[in-house]
Amino acid sequence: MKKRLAAVLLFILILSSSVLSSCVSVIKPKDAIIKVYTVYGITGDSTKPEAIRQVELAMNRILITNFDVAIKLMLFPEDEYDQAVQDAFDEMEAYELKKKEEASASKAAALSNKNKPKEQASDGSDAESGLTADMIYALLESGAEIPLDVPRIDIFLVRGKEDYYKFADEGKFTKEGIIQKLASDGKALTKFVNAFFMANSSTKVSAANYNGKAYGVPNNGPIGEYEYLVYDKELLQKYEFDAPSLKTLEDVEFFLEAVKAGEKDVVPLTGTTTPNNVSFLFQDGFPVAVDDKGYVFGTYLSEELEDFYRMLNRFRSKGYLPEGELKDDQRFAVTIVKGNISDIEALERETGREYEYVIYKNPIGTADNLLENVFAISKACVAEELTEAVKILKVLNTDTEVRNIFQYGVINENYILNDDNQVVRLNEDYMMNREQTGNQFLCYTLEGEDPDIWEAAKKQNLEATLSPFISLNFKRLEVQAETPDVSEEEPATDESAEVSETSTGLAAPSEAEESEAPKVLEPDYKTLYTNITNKYYDDLINGTGDFDAIWSAIQSELEEAGDGYIKALTTTFYKQIRAASPNYPTDPTPYDYMSGTDATESAAS
Repeated sequence: MKKRLAAVLLFILILSSSVLSSCVSVIKPKDAIIKVYTVYGITGDSTKPEAIRQVELAMNRILITNFDVAIKLMLFPEDEYDQAVQDAFDEMEAYELKKKEEASASKAAALSNKNKPKEQASDGSDAESGLTADMIYALLESGAEIPLDVPRIDIFLVRGKEDYYKFADEGKFTKEGIIQKLASDGKALTKFVNAFFMANSSTKVSAANYNGKAYGVPNNGPIGEYEYLVYDKELLQKYEFDAPSLKTLEDVEFFLEAVKAGEKDVVPLTGTTTPNNVSFLFQDGFPVAVDDKGYVFGTYLSEELEDFYRMLNRFRSKGYLPEGELKDDQRFAVTIVKGNISDIEALERETGREYEYVIYKNPIGTADNLLENVFAISKACVAEELTEAVKILKVLNTDTEVRNIFQYGVINENYILNDDNQVVRLNEDYMMNREQTGNQFLCYTLEGEDPDIWEAAKKQNLEATLSPFISLNFKRLEVQAETPDVSEEEPATDESAEVSETSTGLAAPSEAEESEAPKVLEPDYKTLYTNITNKYYDDLINGTGDFDAIWSAIQSELEEAGDGYIKALTTTFYKQIRAASPNYPTDPTPYDYMSGTDATESAAS
């Protein structure tokens, strides 16, 4: 019996050891080298270097323990940041060039000395460079910086669409992009970051995808802003209107008429806005737009838009719009608010009046607002380094503890949490912008802020739509250079001749030779049309001036710009917008002047 019991106990011991060994991760040797990655970002002017070291220490204790990687924070005031990034790339590229030159020289020397006695080569193992975890901790605890073996910039903050595209075109980002890594090592990111910002597939539409690749993770946060029509509640009741029935400016006209007639000291409407069913390319009023069904059309060939702007001109002529600036205490019947509900609540507190509202436009995710702040991975990261850099970005966007250290500093040193779990700053030794440090939804709110701001922002993001131009990288197209028409000057040729000849006696060019005619860039329609828009749009949107004369002048100037308005619409703009829009409608276009476009495309395919 005792032998049997001993055998059972031995079996349980072996089994438990096996289970434990499968659950506990292998401890990394204390002398293991930890790879250090630089993270470039922007900090406040009051931030102190010693505070940055303490934040590095706190973040690295988590990163090293869980991911065997470390970071070196390279934080600069905003007015120094761009130059610091440029200097880092210059230094890294100069170092790489020097290495290549030394390698070439070494190879040449080896070839010239191949017959000489060989010297014992060192593999460098005796003098391996790098830092262990304990060495990194000791450095930071003493207030010293982490030294780098070589100049490098790994992860850096990119601000704005233009810079993101520019760095991509210049090859500053990691060559492969990070989409494949997102699908494997960065899966958690796609659960924490809205898909409008970043997708884990090259076929999906998102702001970070540029020419089929993504190079970084945009800082997840509220998308765009609402636009509301806001009504004086008392005046609505007095004139028997209800806000839900006044969803557009067209709906509002009868209410404005009633207020104008009955209220001497009330401004009917404080300002104007654009139609809520149209997306303009590049800027409001641009001559190319997309409707709410997704079709490209010409702004100044649209009867609906002509009616809309004519209506604004009528509002002005009837006195519905104010002359000059509103007085601080001026009462109004209708105003337009951009932002969120808190802005309407602030308006009520400011004026002491009650308002009702309708959503006129839902938030729209554009490349401009989704790429405001992106942590991108530079070309320094390749192979395993790219994998580890993606892991660092994953932590910044999914780990609440690391995220708040990076944002607010060290708890009890830089801040404390009050009873509502909100941040109370103890000093300004470490100051960061919440929009520039990762996933905003993971941040504690500040004392005095609405504790529900992130819940409201999540609702806002769920109601947001994606701009039809999100993937458009508009470029001037190459076209075949026009050759002068000399057919009337050419003498008649002998039709019986085997080879047609020109008057010079040279054989006429073959079809192949004609197809090799030089290519030139088409007219710069973006600049041409922007100039025309800027010239007339203020009058259109504000309802000022002679409408018929303005509308006619715009159409005339557009037709004279480049190769003609309709030609530009049906070739340059339509083709590029449709190519960048995977969900472009397949039904025939409802716009007569574009009707040949779809037929031409389908015939060509």
